[in-house]
Amino acid sequence: MRYYIEQAVSSPSPGLRIIERHQDGSETVIWYLQTQHSHLILQEVQGEHLLLGDWDGKFSRFHIPSQSLTHTQQLTGKVSIGAVLSRGGFAIMVAMNNENDYGIPTLVRLDCNNLSILSDFRIPFELNDEDDEEDEEDEDSELDTDDDEEFEPQIDCYTLDVYRPTEPIAGQLWLYACNTNSNWENATAHEFYRLDLLAQQESLLPLPGVGNANNDLCMPALNLTANLGVMLSWEAAPVIAQSAEHNGEQAIQLQLELFDIELCEVIRKLPLRTYSFEQLQQRSVDIDILQEGPEEDAEQYFEELADLYEELKEMRWQEDKLLLTFEDQSLLLDINGHAELFTAASKPANSHPDIKRSYLPEAILAEQLAGCHPIKTDDIPQAMQQMLALCKDVGSASYGDLFSFALVDSAGNKVEPTPFYQQAVQQHAELMQEMVANYCDYLDTTRLKNNLWEGDYCTGSLCHVVYALASTGDVTKLPLINRFVSFIDTDHESFVRDDLLPKLAVVFDENLPLVQNIRGWYEDDWES
Repeated sequence: MRYYIEQAVSSPSPGLRIIERHQDGSETVIWYLQTQHSHLILQEVQGEHLLLGDWDGKFSRFHIPSQSLTHTQQLTGKVSIGAVLSRGGFAIMVAMNNENDYGIPTLVRLDCNNLSILSDFRIPFELNDEDDEEDEEDEDSELDTDDDEEFEPQIDCYTLDVYRPTEPIAGQLWLYACNTNSNWENATAHEFYRLDLLAQQESLLPLPGVGNANNDLCMPALNLTANLGVMLSWEAAPVIAQSAEHNGEQAIQLQLELFDIELCEVIRKLPLRTYSFEQLQQRSVDIDILQEGPEEDAEQYFEELADLYEELKEMRWQEDKLLLTFEDQSLLLDINGHAELFTAASKPANSHPDIKRSYLPEAILAEQLAGCHPIKTDDIPQAMQQMLALCKDVGSASYGDLFSFALVDSAGNKVEPTPFYQQAVQQHAELMQEMVANYCDYLDTTRLKNNLWEGDYCTGSLCHVVYALASTGDVTKLPLINRFVSFIDTDHESFVRDDLLPKLAVVFDENLPLVQNIRGWYEDDWES
C-alpha cells in the first residue's frame, strides 16, 4: 500500500496524517487533514483515495494526490452506526439503527467510487418481508384478525450490535447479537448473526457461555482459519497469590475463554490480566464483590468486573496469537496462556522508529493550525471582517465540533485572545455581536443544539468574543449573552463557569433578571 493513515487527534475534530511510503523504505507526511467529521467509524485508504465515515452518518471520499474532496454522502444514522469496507473494496457496508424506522437495524451499501447508495434494507433480512405480507392481505381479512398469526422474526433485531460490523468471509456481513446487556441478572445466550449478501440468506452462529455484560466491551474475536474464538469470561475470577517478586500478594486474575467455534464449546480458560488488591483499591473496585463471584449478586459482580474489562481496548487475532491492547500496554497471548509484552498501547500501529520520516511544509503548517482558521490581527478591522465571514457560514467553516480562530501577528506569533478582543470591542462591538448572533443561529439549526469548541475542547467557540462584549457593561448585550450561554455544554465547558460568569457578577447588577437567568444555566455551581 502506497499510502496509510495515522490519527493524530480524535476530538473535537479528527485530525489525520496521510503518509506516503517510498521504495527506499522512507516515508513522507504529505497531507494533514483536519476533517469536517465527528467521531470516525471508518478510515480506509483505497488506492489513491481516502474513505471516511463518522457516527453522524456522514461519509466522504478524498483524492489523496490532489488533496481534494470528491464525493460525500449523508445517511440517517446517528451514533448507533458502524461501517466496514468490503473485502473486494467495491462497497462500504454501513449498519445502523434507523431513526426513521423505529430504530430497526438497517444495512446500507455505498459504492466506494462515488458513495452512491447501492442497496438499503432492514436487517435481519426477514424483516423486509413483513410489509409485503401485509400488502397482500385482502381488506376483508381485517375483520378477522384473531386467526392470523402475528409476524415473529426468528432473530430479535434489537439485540444486533450495529457498531461493529465485520466481513470475515467475502460477501457475508456478521453482527454480534447479545441479550446479556439487557438484563444483568439473567445472562442469556449470545451469537453472531450472519447475512449472506449474494444468496440473501441469514443464519446464527451460537457461542458458548454468556455474552458481554456491556455493549461497549470487546465482542468475541474469531479465528475462522483455526476454528478458534476467544471471549471475556463472566464466571468467578480466581483469587491467586502473586509471585515472590510481588511478595506473594493476593490478586484477582481476569480470564478469557478459548472456544471451538464449530462445536460451540469452551476449550480452556486463558489468563487475561492480574490485578493486585492494592491496584483494585486504586480503581475503586469492590474487592469483596469480586471475591464472592456472580452467585452472590450477579448484577453487582458484572458491574465491578466490567469496570476492569473496560481497560481492554482491543482484542484481535494476529495469526495464531491474540493481540490484547490495554490503556497502558499491549500483550501477545498464545492459546496456551503464555504472554509477552508487545508494545506500548499508545504507540501508533504503523510507527517504526527506524523508518526515516519527513514532512511537507504545508502538512506541518496544517497540523500546527489543527483546523483553526488563521487570523492576522495587525489590521483589526480586516481581521474582524474575516471572522464575521466565517461566522456567517459556520457549517462550512467548522471541523466536526471544532470552530476556532488562531490569532497571530504579522510575524506568525500567537496573539492572546482576551486583550485582542478587549481592544477590538471598543470599535467593533456591533460586528462582534453579529458574529455571535450568526453562530447562535447555526447552533439553533443543529440536532443537539450544543456549542462548538475551541481547540482545547474545554472552551466553547467564541467565548472570548462574548467575554469582551460582557466586559463593556452594556445591558443591551445581555439577551445575546443569555442566548449564547443557553447553548453551552455545562458538563464539559469550563470558560463560561470559571471566567464569564464571574465577570458578569463584577460588571452587572447581579439582581438583573437576565443576569439571574444566565447564572441559572449553572445553578448547581452557584449558591442561591
